[in-house]
Amino acid sequence: MPETAEGLRALAQNLLGQPQGLWLILILLGMVGYDPPRHRLSPTPQTTVLALAGVVPLMITVLLTWLSEESVLSLRSLSIITPALALLAGWTVARLPRLIMLPLVGILMVNSLSTSSAWFPIRYEWPEATKYLAERSTPQDVVLIEAYGEAYPLQVHFRQTGMHYWASELDRFDHPRQFQDYLKDKLSYQKSVWVAKQDAIYYDIRRDLTALGFINTASMPFPT
Repeated sequence: MPETAEGLRALAQNLLGQPQGLWLILILLGMVGYDPPRHRLSPTPQTTVLALAGVVPLMITVLLTWLSEESVLSLRSLSIITPALALLAGWTVARLPRLIMLPLVGILMVNSLSTSSAWFPIRYEWPEATKYLAERSTPQDVVLIEAYGEAYPLQVHFRQTGMHYWASELDRFDHPRQFQDYLKDKLSYQKSVWVAKQDAIYYDIRRDLTALGFINTASMPFPT
């Protein structure tokens, strides 16, 4: 996942949260055991263990991703790393003077509630979207699935329509180094391509298609 700039941004957002800079400072201060009242570094065995628990698995998975042909680091694996980093940030906040700590906690709570949601899963309009594409495509067309985590249900819908499809996002996650070659070979004989895309910030394959000579002629947003 961290092979590209988009992957690094996705990693930072899912690992640190928002605002990324503030969380990163709190985590780093916790790692070095910063003691605000005394203005000195006093790491404890607890903060050292938390720092190791957060950094070592991350370094190992990133290294394996760079050395191997497979993508080892995934958003799901971050669930093992983030608790240790959250505890380090909490340790830093707890040691701040009360006049600083209380407003900071309030800001973090309001920001967390406004930038994340525990609401029920969103049901995307994939049946309508696949039907729309099936009615307007030709047998020679291919659909690239760029739905950020929704590739598997989308494949089911496209299989029912009989359209040619390719879950390009899955190949990009699994083979980030070879993906550009995969894309070029896969589309070398295609004259028209559709993209079933969710508006996520992490990657926009349309730039790759433009580089291959395709022209973006139209787009159709579907409400959720």
